[in-house]
Amino acid sequence: MALRLRTQLYVRGLLTLASATVFAATAMPEGRDGRMQERLYDHLASAEKAYSYGHTREATAYAEMILLRRAITVYVDEKNVPWQSKDEASKALRDSMVNWEDALKGEVKFRIVSYPGADVTIKYAGEMRYDGKHAAGTARWSRSVMSLGSGQYEYQVSATITLRTHTPQGSRMNYRQMLHTAGHELGHVLGLEDSARQGELMGPLRLDRPVERATSNERESLLSFREQADLILQKIAGTDKKPAGPTGESKVAFQVVSFAAETIEPRKNPIRVVSDRRGPDTLRGAVRNRKAPSRASSARIGGLAR
Repeated sequence: MALRLRTQLYVRGLLTLASATVFAATAMPEGRDGRMQERLYDHLASAEKAYSYGHTREATAYAEMILLRRAITVYVDEKNVPWQSKDEASKALRDSMVNWEDALKGEVKFRIVSYPGADVTIKYAGEMRYDGKHAAGTARWSRSVMSLGSGQYEYQVSATITLRTHTPQGSRMNYRQMLHTAGHELGHVLGLEDSARQGELMGPLRLDRPVERATSNERESLLSFREQADLILQKIAGTDKKPAGPTGESKVAFQVVSFAAETIEPRKNPIRVVSDRRGPDTLRGAVRNRKAPSRASSARIGGLAR
């Protein structure tokens, strides 16, 4: 989905300046939910196509890549977290994971591990900028289905998330602000798109009004989409009475099947933050932003950016 970004100026009260990123996007195809990443619909179509051809193992891998029912391992690099913020940063991250597990009815589980190379790597930075503006968090991720040969398939999901520890004015981010940023970026890993709506987890972060968990609309969008992937697995469970043989798609030992693993899907999704007071980084007017490669969406901040 091609996106065009505009930045508009909003004044709230005497001292609050909020910069809102507005997405003027081409209409989603009929039946598609704009809260979901459009690329996921391509993966769902791949699962349905593989199933229609009787390639049940490939279809299963695509469906499972959407559902992510295998525990998502998370490695946390805290070296850039001030010692005064470590407890709050750790609690915010863990609570954001629990919030998503609860929202998805326990179908997704996060597991923090002590080794690099996990599915998700969490990093921190005191000062972050995206496209020249302050950013509260960024996420880069990829999803892929691989053929291992002999009709065997496997999915992989990986992500690198960077979270901000300080506001543009230099004060430390508090627990609720960090909870919003962590939850927002994990939402991208689960399949949600950025939102322009204030008051949503996937929407802008106002420093004075952070959002602690996904709204009912965000949960429903994600759950409804996941039901479509689960339906494919239910069909397979009813038809796959014996192990499927080689499908013939690949005779090599290792091959990337999904184009998402290459250059299209990995992207940055900064979460916009709104400062509660004017500062040197306050936006002075409408700013036209250049489109980042691979349809990266950007968020701005009158204080922070998304």
